[in-house]
Amino acid sequence: GVLFKGGRIMCMQHIGNHYLALGTQLGRVVLFDTQTCTVRHTSAQLQDSVLCMNCIKGEKEGGLLLAGLANGKMAIFPIQELLEEADVDPVCLYPGHEHEPVLCMARIGRRVFLSCGSQMVVLNLSKGITIEKIVETANSRNLYSAPIYTMAVLKGQIIYSKKSTSVVEVWDASKEKVMRSLYADEVLRLSKVEARVTALAADDRCIWLGTHSGHIGIVDVKTFQLLAITHRHTRAVRSLVFIKYLGLPKNRAVFSGGLGFKEQHGTDADEGTMCGCVLVWDADLPQCSRSMLEYENKRCEIQRSTRRQQTFNEEDDQLVAAESSTL
Repeated sequence: GVLFKGGRIMCMQHIGNHYLALGTQLGRVVLFDTQTCTVRHTSAQLQDSVLCMNCIKGEKEGGLLLAGLANGKMAIFPIQELLEEADVDPVCLYPGHEHEPVLCMARIGRRVFLSCGSQMVVLNLSKGITIEKIVETANSRNLYSAPIYTMAVLKGQIIYSKKSTSVVEVWDASKEKVMRSLYADEVLRLSKVEARVTALAADDRCIWLGTHSGHIGIVDVKTFQLLAITHRHTRAVRSLVFIKYLGLPKNRAVFSGGLGFKEQHGTDADEGTMCGCVLVWDADLPQCSRSMLEYENKRCEIQRSTRRQQTFNEEDDQLVAAESSTL
C-alpha cells in the first residue's frame, strides 16, 4: 500500500498503461504511477469534491476522463492532456439537476450511466456526449428513495447500492428493472451499519464490496456466496477498481482506496487514519483463499489421522504389556 497525503481518496480510474487517476475530496484529479507508486502531477483545482470517474477510450486522441463532482457538474478531461500536463482545466456540464451530486457512474459500450439522486442519467457517446434518457429507480409506491451511491458493471448489467444501505441490486439496463438483490450484512456477517456498501467492482467471476467499516468482501456472481473477506482499511472503502497489466491475461490486480490502513500484526493507528491509502490486492484472492482453506483442512485431517494412529499404537502397546504381565 501507499500513504497518500493529498486528501481523502473518493474514487479511482485506470487510465493509460500504468496510471491511476485519483479523485480526491479536496477537488483535484491526481495522476498516480502504479509502477513507481508515486504521484506524477495533479489537475487544476475543481469547484468541488471528485466523487466518481470513468474512462471513455478514443480511437485517435486517447479518449476522455469523465469526473462526477459533488456540486452536480461533470468535468471532462482529455486523457492525453491529463497524462502529459499538470493543472489541466476541464470542460464542465450539468448532466442532471443542478447541485444534485453525481455520486457514481458506469459504462456499457457507448453508454454511460450516471447517478443523480435516485435517477440514472443515460449518456450516449456515439456522436459526442448527449443525454439519451433519465430513468427513475425509486419505487412507485414510495416516492422518496435514497440516492444511488455506488455502481459497477456486471456482465452487461448495472449493479448498484443506495446511500446508507447494505443492499446491492442487479439492474437490467435493457428492461430497466431490478433482477436480483444481495444483502451484504447477511453475506458478510456484519451489522447493517458496518455493511453499508461504499464501493463496488465486478468481473465475470466475483463482486468486490467495499464497506463503511473498512471491510472488503468478495462474493461469487452466480450464488452470492462469500468467497473471502478482509479488513485492512481503518475507515470506509471509497473506491475499488480492477487493473490489467501488460502480458498474460492473469496479470490482474484490484486497487482499493480509502482513509487509513492497518498492518496485519498491529498498526500505527494515528498515521494510518490521517492519510488516504491505496492498497493493491491480487485479483485471484478468492482462489488463493480457497487454496489456503483446502490446505488447512488437509493439514487438520492429517493431524487427526496422526493422533488416531498414535492412540491406536498406545492402546496396542498397553494390550501387549497387559498380556506379558499375565504370562
